[in-house]
Amino acid sequence: MSSAQSQSAPQPNESTTSVLPEDMDLEEVMRVMDVASTLRREQEIVEREFNLEKTKELLREKLRNTAELTGETLTPEQIEAAVNWYYDNLHEYEEPERSFAWFLAHLYVLRRTILGFLIPIAVALGTIWALWFAPFAPFSESNKSLRKLAAVNQKVERQLKAVRSISLTPAIESKIDNIEDESIRGFEAGDINALENINDRLRSMKESLNAVDEKIREVENLAQVITAVAKDESV
Repeated sequence: MSSAQSQSAPQPNESTTSVLPEDMDLEEVMRVMDVASTLRREQEIVEREFNLEKTKELLREKLRNTAELTGETLTPEQIEAAVNWYYDNLHEYEEPERSFAWFLAHLYVLRRTILGFLIPIAVALGTIWALWFAPFAPFSESNKSLRKLAAVNQKVERQLKAVRSISLTPAIESKIDNIEDESIRGFEAGDINALENINDRLRSMKESLNAVDEKIREVENLAQVITAVAKDESV
């Protein structure tokens, strides 16, 4: 053995460097090998799927083997036609039969469009309900009636105040008190027609009292004139 060969050959006592860690047990080594095998198979599948011609050739081979096992005879043209038909219809979409599940699936797909259509309608309906049909809606018939009732009652109160200011006798005062009690009952009952009738009666009473007061003033003025004339004649 030459000196060069003896120098290049590894010595028995020299330690060789291992790829795997020294503390890795057999179970971990087998797990790593399984992962490597899985990755290799997946890589082969990916390469085969992207290599269309190779995939077609494997499919032709399977068709030929299947024909031999079943005892059928397939020509290369028939095998090629079968492979082409398979790839032509591989990704063809077929509409499923209509059913309740089909309906739910379409609803789910169109959920954003449906919600975008329904939300404005719901908001509009809620606004209409809040303005016209809610118990205290500003434009509801009940609220309109309450506002009208309050307005008529205010007219009645003003008429009562005006009539009291020109009342002439206790009998008239008593009649005004009775009308006021009647107006209170009508307001509590929400009877707008009764309050309007009371308002008309008070207006007529005020006009009559004003007319009587005017006549009294005329009589008083006439009496003053007569008195003055009588004094002049006596002088």
